[in-house]
Amino acid sequence: MELNEKSPDALLDLRGMLALAAVAEFGSVAAAASRLGWSHPTADHHLRRLEASLGGKLLERHPRGSKLTEFGLIVAQQARRTLTLNTETRELATSWLEHRAQRVRLGVFPTAAGLIPAAVQLATEAGIDLVVSLDETVSLRAGLEAGDLDIAVLFTAGPRATNRNSAYTLRLLRSEPMLLATPSNHPHANNTAVQLSDFAADRWAVGASDHDPVDSEIARRCEMAGFSQRVGMRSDDYRVILQLVAEGLFVAAVPASVVAADDPRLRLLPFTEPLLHRDTVIATGRRNPAIAAVISALRQAAGEVFRAEHLPAE
Repeated sequence: MELNEKSPDALLDLRGMLALAAVAEFGSVAAAASRLGWSHPTADHHLRRLEASLGGKLLERHPRGSKLTEFGLIVAQQARRTLTLNTETRELATSWLEHRAQRVRLGVFPTAAGLIPAAVQLATEAGIDLVVSLDETVSLRAGLEAGDLDIAVLFTAGPRATNRNSAYTLRLLRSEPMLLATPSNHPHANNTAVQLSDFAADRWAVGASDHDPVDSEIARRCEMAGFSQRVGMRSDDYRVILQLVAEGLFVAAVPASVVAADDPRLRLLPFTEPLLHRDTVIATGRRNPAIAAVISALRQAAGEVFRAEHLPAE
């Protein structure tokens, strides 16, 4: 549908409103043009265009100058409100765009919290406002899907084909073997590798989440070995888990990095055929310079943190 200037749906000339508000404030078209940095003909052109759009006279023009009509005074009042809203909209848009370009929302799973101090420092030096939250992998994935996070540091149970089919771009930070922690007096404590069927009668300590990627993979392998895993405890604190395993209460799969020291009460067996690793990955579905800078900071931080013997316990 074509719109003419007098159509109710026609867009009004904001420059005409700006000129009208200036005339109301400074008393004449000449004074308004001067304050706006326009020529007199330019100001008059936009005022006449606004008059044509509204269908009424805004100014009484005389050889000695012009003054607003009663109709012009009413429109000038509304024009000031419209111009204020226009300015606020521009400021809001500029602020949002600048803020979004500079702010990056990062989620990290608790065991990888050691990455945070160096990553925040590096991001701050790059002029990025890095907002960090700690949460479990399943919640971090949900945050990415909902758009509440720009980047998430997750862990996956590698190697798995499903890891390569993620909806997000995954960048590997670290891959570490998973070990089965058993009490040293367990009948199969001296095995050279994990045979899951040997632990069918044991109670397992697993993560607090029902959707932990490593726990889900182990449960799947147990089913393939002909039994359902018996869950005896849920916790994300590996120190507590290892202590209770040492007491003979549970067995548990743990990443190699959380085993603080040799404990004669524990035995640690490797998963083999297929191997089981916990892969720490950076996941993101978006890319801009600020996100790229944070990813670079995380990689640099990982180079320092993962050289340490142990990560903080969950």
